[in-house]
Amino acid sequence: MDQDRPAIETTDALAAFLELPLLAPVLSETQVHAGLTVAREFAIAAVCVRPCDVDLAVRDLSNSTVRVAAAVSYPDGGSTAGVKLYEARDLLRRGAREIDAVVNLGMMYSRQFVRVESELQQLAELCRQQQAVLKAVFEFPVMNHELRIIACKLARRTGCHFVCTATGRVR
Repeated sequence: MDQDRPAIETTDALAAFLELPLLAPVLSETQVHAGLTVAREFAIAAVCVRPCDVDLAVRDLSNSTVRVAAAVSYPDGGSTAGVKLYEARDLLRRGAREIDAVVNLGMMYSRQFVRVESELQQLAELCRQQQAVLKAVFEFPVMNHELRIIACKLARRTGCHFVCTATGRVR
């Protein structure tokens, strides 16, 4: 247990650390609304939505403590750095306060770490300018131990706020 943080003793305290993903491609608008309602009701930290749902989430969660997070280059991270930056900039302009950027797994396997680092650095700078949170999303379930360590070092070096260990889509 981290000595600097008090233990989480209530479900309300735990909710403040949770993020609800609403990323399934088959979610209807009604289902997204329902998920946002749950997020508001339980006052979870954030809800991560598809880019097409950011406007809806920002409207539904206005006047609540729940932050809107948006996935960038979901589910495989295959977009170019320029496309990821454009997408992140647009999502932040629409009201997202967190960016969940999926890192290209192929680049990690190809050991193109400089490209991954450059991409994360640019996204981190954009998020800093907008006072937003950046989460680097790596597919840990299909990465070996060495790549996991390198991924964490890249995230730390570039100023990512969090590392997310999987999108739940790649196996």
